[in-house]
Amino acid sequence: MAAMKLTKTAVDGLKPREKPWIIYDSEVKGFGVRVGRSGGKAWIVEYRPGAGGRGVSTKRLKLGHTTVLTIDEARKAARKVLAMARLGEDLADQRERDRAMPTVEEFAKEFLEKHVKAKRKASTLLTYTDHVNRLINPAIGGAKVHLVTVAMVSDLHLAVGRLNGKGIANRMLITLSSVFGWGIKQRRLTSNPVQPIERFPESFQERFLSEDEIAAIGEALIEGETIGIAWDIDESRPTSKHVQKKDRRTIIDPDAAAAIRLLLLTGCRKGELFGLRWDQVDLERGLLFLPDSKTGKKTVVLSSHALMVLADMPVVGEFVFPGRDPSKPRKDLRRPWVTVLRRSGIKHARLHDLRHTNASIGVGMGIGLPIIGKLLGHVSPTTTQRYAHIADDPARRATEAIGLNVFQALSGKSKEDGIRKAA
Repeated sequence: MAAMKLTKTAVDGLKPREKPWIIYDSEVKGFGVRVGRSGGKAWIVEYRPGAGGRGVSTKRLKLGHTTVLTIDEARKAARKVLAMARLGEDLADQRERDRAMPTVEEFAKEFLEKHVKAKRKASTLLTYTDHVNRLINPAIGGAKVHLVTVAMVSDLHLAVGRLNGKGIANRMLITLSSVFGWGIKQRRLTSNPVQPIERFPESFQERFLSEDEIAAIGEALIEGETIGIAWDIDESRPTSKHVQKKDRRTIIDPDAAAAIRLLLLTGCRKGELFGLRWDQVDLERGLLFLPDSKTGKKTVVLSSHALMVLADMPVVGEFVFPGRDPSKPRKDLRRPWVTVLRRSGIKHARLHDLRHTNASIGVGMGIGLPIIGKLLGHVSPTTTQRYAHIADDPARRATEAIGLNVFQALSGKSKEDGIRKAA
């Protein structure tokens, strides 16, 4: 095994041969330079892992090309590798394992196929797949999954937030965290670089409809079902002359009106109602049996008023709210809801706010949060806790009543009557 004191001059003078060859350094055992057939040169180090001995196979590790590392840098790196090998760390073996690890794109694809597709809902698979393909892969999909750092995830989070919005960026983090969490459970990864990332603050504005607003919606639904809701036409606009002169009203179809009423009466999610089948409706006992709601299997207890709405609905196919194709469920209520809101004079209200309103009315009546959570199908009490502040409303009304009596007594207005009412 040829050896010599490796210097820059000596290495520059090495010539290629018919086959690649190695010359070793006389100063650091195992350290050398490999000369390829084309004349390219690379620093290498050879060692026996652990305690060494002839019974242990020799490993060779490439340190870098001679054009990248100087002789001093390469010799220092070789000493470090040899020292680590004596302590039991096999860098060559680790490098092979690193090469065998999948990229983020490959690992996420496996996660979606083996975990999400098999154990989660189709809607969850659709959302996760969109996040992976549209947001994650273009940025870090080519990186080895075990080499993804907190800094890389942080940069991705900031970029997605800037281009797509803070809410989407936060949802994307949930998807990416699930990928790494699955890898940890599979004993293929040791850490989750998403966990330390601070999410963007989001302002979740709960919208609760007032009694007047609910009444206005009711009036709009009745008008829409009967004579139709008048079009909102700006006669001053030049294009208004092209609008038809007769039948300027929008009829709300009975199924749409029934769906809006039931969203408010039951507190169900829109998807839960649209996926509802008649064989899941028990009118006699007043129950809905939802086998696959957002939080899993769920039973909805119906009020007599909700039962009245369902009892008046015609049965057309298997779905309670069929689409244009009766074999498929209805998909949305966007147009009728916008029409109802316009007629009601209500702004900035979503269909999902009907669910919040249902809960807020219950809390305002003094119904406890655990019962509200059960009615809405909340898995975590934390979810229901968002309605806790509403429970203060009855106390506030009582305080106002007492304050009015005290104020009238102090100001001498209806003093005796005020004191009597306060008592």
